[in-house]
Amino acid sequence: MVDCKGTRPDDLNATSSSTTIQLTWRIPEQLKYYPAITFYIVQYQLGPSVQSLTFPSNSTKVNITNRKPSTQYELKVQAFFQTKSGPFSETIKVSTEDEISPAPDPISIVPVLLGLMYL
Repeated sequence: MVDCKGTRPDDLNATSSSTTIQLTWRIPEQLKYYPAITFYIVQYQLGPSVQSLTFPSNSTKVNITNRKPSTQYELKVQAFFQTKSGPFSETIKVSTEDEISPAPDPISIVPVLLGLMYL
């Protein structure tokens, strides 16, 4: 049986685009060579709303997609074992980038010949 003390994921890091957050973390040192983790829960919060996603035990890098542009999220990770859950990691904040507008249509340049008019 694993003692869950000291098993919280470390070194959370997040990067983002306008609609995707990529979150990475480090496996707790005492568990690197012991396959005790059965899955991870990633919680992310937007205002009062908290969402949870489940990822396999071999995940330490995940993408959270379909996020709102220009929005700040709070994220944390928790390891789960066969019969217990470990403590949550520290909470980190990440903001998605502004939505990029599509490029305008290319401009076509058409040569125009100037003619002279005689009156």
